[in-house]
Amino acid sequence: MADQTPDKQALRNWFHTHLVDEILPHWLEAAVTPSGFFHVSLDRAWQRTEPAQATLVSQCRLLYNFSVGWRLTGDDHYREAVAAGVEFLVRHFADPEWRGWFFSVGPEGQVLDDKKDAYGHAFVIFGLAHAARALQDAKLLALARETLALVRAEFMDGYGGIVPTLSRQLVGSSNQRTQNPIMHLFEAHLAVLEAHQEPWAEDTLRAAVVGHSISSPETVAASAREIGHFVHGFLSLPGSGRLPEMYDETWTELPRERGGRIDLGHACEWAFLLSRATEMGLGEEWLPMAEALLAHGLEVGEAPDGGLYSNEAPEGGLLHPDKGWWQQCEMLRALVHFAAWRGRDDLWPKLQRHLDFVRAQFVDPEYGGWYFTPAEGGLAPRNSAKGSVWKMDYHVVGMCEEALRVLGED
Repeated sequence: MADQTPDKQALRNWFHTHLVDEILPHWLEAAVTPSGFFHVSLDRAWQRTEPAQATLVSQCRLLYNFSVGWRLTGDDHYREAVAAGVEFLVRHFADPEWRGWFFSVGPEGQVLDDKKDAYGHAFVIFGLAHAARALQDAKLLALARETLALVRAEFMDGYGGIVPTLSRQLVGSSNQRTQNPIMHLFEAHLAVLEAHQEPWAEDTLRAAVVGHSISSPETVAASAREIGHFVHGFLSLPGSGRLPEMYDETWTELPRERGGRIDLGHACEWAFLLSRATEMGLGEEWLPMAEALLAHGLEVGEAPDGGLYSNEAPEGGLLHPDKGWWQQCEMLRALVHFAAWRGRDDLWPKLQRHLDFVRAQFVDPEYGGWYFTPAEGGLAPRNSAKGSVWKMDYHVVGMCEEALRVLGED
């Protein structure tokens, strides 16, 4: 059989060029405002549209994007964007009365939605950890840990999972659960632990809140292990690679008629995160689950013409033959990670095939950036906007950053 290993340097060059020249500069120019408010509603040509609002998710995902831009290029414009963006976050999203963070605000800092959202809080931790790395700011890393402690104290339920949404006063409940905020909280733990590996991070312990329950890398690692064990031992059937998306309040999987599904992009995302966590020494027993999740996602979701379908029905089979932009990113990130880092040579052809599909169907050849859905007959899809409060290319940045990490330099 002919060698199917691709030219790794050519692959790395594409991911680097795509990220540094074709993605991050667009966001820097289009989204950043003098106040630090990140305007994410953008049309196909990267021009600002309505609504003018920022959520915890959009503001903090762009803190990550610009932090990566700073680390890769050393361009002070990225660092300045991080500094302004994190100042806006702390000044206008933090609730001075009831603790935690408002979900969304307007460009002048006016509160638009005061609920306390677990998914949003996970991204506060994630964004602050990356901002701390970019700015080498011990107080920001301490604030990330403080927010993590608040999530553990206020959002966790009696099963070890997370209540998705609370009121401003941090009360309330829901008769539904979802694994999604758990996954991103796990991701946020990894970001905090990575920040603690920086040489300046010893100062964060002096900046920590005295007596706080999340006061050291060791307690962050212990918290991450609790989440990993909950997912590994409670939500996923061992060896199946099947991780449901929606549950009732007792963490029993919901049927299709109540919104039940298996998100195949999340299967790939969890596969990467669990493998990365084992790499960081958090739980070697999670690696078989990571491999099973990736295998199941590919078995059910790989499309014959390329790309990954979005959702599997609870009873098996595809819900719809649709392909979302971010699912492609998570599949590609998992493929490059397992091929390059875990030695899965059988995955190189899949990586190349799906990357070719994405470049042809999702990447806008005229204005740059990614479409929400594939091109239609070679033409831009009906929804060709480049940004929204749910799309600011954090998945693209994460895919490229991991590819650059594991492909290395020749």
